[in-house]
Amino acid sequence: MIDNAFVRIDGSPGSGKTLLIERILQSNRSKNIGVVRFRKNPKLRAPKEIAAGSEETQRYLSAGAQGALLMEYPPNCKNTSVTDEFWCTNFLGSLFNAVYCEAELTDDQFPTDLSVFVIPPLENPASIFESRQIKVDEKLMRDYLRRRSVISLH
Repeated sequence: MIDNAFVRIDGSPGSGKTLLIERILQSNRSKNIGVVRFRKNPKLRAPKEIAAGSEETQRYLSAGAQGALLMEYPPNCKNTSVTDEFWCTNFLGSLFNAVYCEAELTDDQFPTDLSVFVIPPLENPASIFESRQIKVDEKLMRDYLRRRSVISLH
């Protein structure tokens, strides 16, 4: 029985999805990992699989993927037909421990074990944390805590 873990990596164009997958592949050389890239192609009338030879599949293979597949589909294609076509590819016959799916798909019917959404870095990095110091009257705080608890504060 083939038991692959499917990880969907989604995000806006230029957010770093491919880079994230490359870094995962480079740090995980002991696992048998396959990568599939779903990409819209307005010139197509039906989904099409490209097993090798594209720039993107070469990036994945260079980073350490055991297999790579580019799945192109027309923009007006229903996502279910894209995923149906994907499930019928020879790519899935390989024994991968995990399959990373770089996807532009918005269909929730694509079953995955983990979904990751990558966002691009902020232009003007701002801290997501805020630190404030508040001066509190010590006597008022002790009285308040004494009323609220049974612990003696001395």
